[in-house]
Amino acid sequence: MKRLSKLSPLIFILIWNCTIKAQFKFEREIVPQAVREGVQFNAIGVNEFGDIYLLESKFSEVYRLDQNGNILNRNGGFGWGLGQFDCPRDLCVSGLDIIVADQNNHRLVRYDRQLNYIATQDLRSDSRRLIYPLSLTALQINELFILSGETAEILRLYVENNEQTWFGGIEYGAYALVHPVSLRMNRKGILTVLQENGSLVQFDRFGTPLGLIPFRDSEMNKCQAYGLTAVNNDWLILIDKIPFLHMFYTKSKNWVEPTLADFDRHEPFVAATFSNNRLYLLTSNGTILVFSIATSQSKP
Repeated sequence: MKRLSKLSPLIFILIWNCTIKAQFKFEREIVPQAVREGVQFNAIGVNEFGDIYLLESKFSEVYRLDQNGNILNRNGGFGWGLGQFDCPRDLCVSGLDIIVADQNNHRLVRYDRQLNYIATQDLRSDSRRLIYPLSLTALQINELFILSGETAEILRLYVENNEQTWFGGIEYGAYALVHPVSLRMNRKGILTVLQENGSLVQFDRFGTPLGLIPFRDSEMNKCQAYGLTAVNNDWLILIDKIPFLHMFYTKSKNWVEPTLADFDRHEPFVAATFSNNRLYLLTSNGTILVFSIATSQSKP
């Protein structure tokens, strides 16, 4: 009994130092069929029905695909007319609608699930003529959050009455955004901004600062972060050098390189999204890699 009592604290410490971390298991790849030559996909979204939406920057179009990669339809095209884009930068799935950030036209373009055009939301106002939306996310269909590339601030937009509020500017001190690149919200309503240096700045939906998470890697100054997605309550970021993916686990407050089981290729990813308990990674050649998620115990 004495020996067991001596071992108990050690066992307790080992259990305490363990954390539940996500493991991604490779399922399959989806190759978009019959796309134009030279397409350059730059964003991805997946709705609750499994429809896949890809944003394409060279021809300024948005695609809808099924889970086999077949193109169901597409819309957009370069221009300044209704439903057209001049440098589409990001998209988000909001309810049954798809919303595209049209950067150089300073607006949002909304489509239904089948990519039928619904409406255009001009983001300019008398006080702010230039917005250059870089990224967007939504809590619900009538409440959108847009990352401004012109002012490095977040615009909170109530669509029905066009009410706008701003936060994250220089008056926020330590929480002021510096070179922000992506904006996402998790299912708890925590708004998170990824900055070029890999750090995360978090706010609630009203603009109250919640935290500043520095990136753990001392070599990060040699890399550039550019993609962000919420994986349940954790955060996955994309960087431009191996290992290409890093995950911040909210519960343990640790950065970890996520495990991609049954997947041994090393290639950069253009964008990512998490939907229906699956991680979708978009590669530079347009292939979509699908991973299921499981949990296992490992040391942080």
